[in-house]
Amino acid sequence: MTGKALARMLLPMAFIAFLTSCGEKSPEAEGQIIPREKMIDILADLQIFESTHQILMDKSKNEEVEKRRAARYPEIYGSDTANLANDKNNPNDLTRDYKWVFDHYQVTEEAFRESVDFYSNNPEDFEHMYDEVLIRISEKEAEFTSS
Repeated sequence: MTGKALARMLLPMAFIAFLTSCGEKSPEAEGQIIPREKMIDILADLQIFESTHQILMDKSKNEEVEKRRAARYPEIYGSDTANLANDKNNPNDLTRDYKWVFDHYQVTEEAFRESVDFYSNNPEDFEHMYDEVLIRISEKEAEFTSS
């Protein structure tokens, strides 16, 4: 095979390879990965829920201690504290909160996990994303405290 014949054969193949590679979309563009801005919103909301959960857990632990004290010393603490009602909508249920966030942003848990993996492959950019998450949280906090 001569050089010209080989070039004629390889040139169309290279052109086809070029066209198909140009047509490939990034995982984010194909919808497999949650878009960056939406991911920042999701991470901000999840961080708020996790912080709230931690506060409630600490409060719940304190309430549990109070319940035990009240049960042991009802004459001091009274019967109201000893009979605190259990909340059927457990405020400590972080799973419920995650589900709400995923439903709110119309994403699946699988898409979220894949997106975290995707974005965390570039630690510097992921750190910048978290800087933006902190800004969003501060904005939401300011919004909440001003109303």
